[in-house]
Amino acid sequence: MDFLRGPLKDTMKALGSIVDLDFIPFGNAYVVVDACKGKAYPEIRKCWCVESVNKNASDAFTGPILWQHGAAEGDGNSIEACAKQVNGGNTSMAFLECFEVTHSSSVTSYEACATTAGFTTAQATALKTCFTDPALKLAAVIQAARKTCALSPQHDSTPWFVVDGSTGTTGPQESSELEKIVCAAAKAKSIAPLPAVCG
Repeated sequence: MDFLRGPLKDTMKALGSIVDLDFIPFGNAYVVVDACKGKAYPEIRKCWCVESVNKNASDAFTGPILWQHGAAEGDGNSIEACAKQVNGGNTSMAFLECFEVTHSSSVTSYEACATTAGFTTAQATALKTCFTDPALKLAAVIQAARKTCALSPQHDSTPWFVVDGSTGTTGPQESSELEKIVCAAAKAKSIAPLPAVCG
């Protein structure tokens, strides 16, 4: 995801002291369920969230997860969901930066990225176990799916940002745009001291 390696990375470097990032690796994936059959994309994805996931329907995750960009995206998102889970539910920017750059050439790059990000040996082992165990991997992905579907309003595209619980927005394409959004939210909450980039 170019946005993660560019604007988000730059923004986190400039504003990380006032940002609690919750990166949710699920994107525009969905499962076809009876309540939504016959709908076209993206309505079928939105229907799945509203009518199945958010209502805890028994069929919400019984079918295959249809990843917008195919199985490779599914593997990448699954690893990122597992990494977040083994890191105590916290997003590791160091892991994401490394993995987003390397996983297109080898999905197993997550092992080296865990080391680069400073994961403990136990966390690195748990990450591998999570990704290679189908039940654990699905549990991590379901957690990301539930968070994605709980967004209000539903996301329209990716990346999708929700800042301080306010209405979501499609990801700004430049770090300066995202910085302005975050700085405005911080100023509205009277956060001090503000990083220099907030002026």
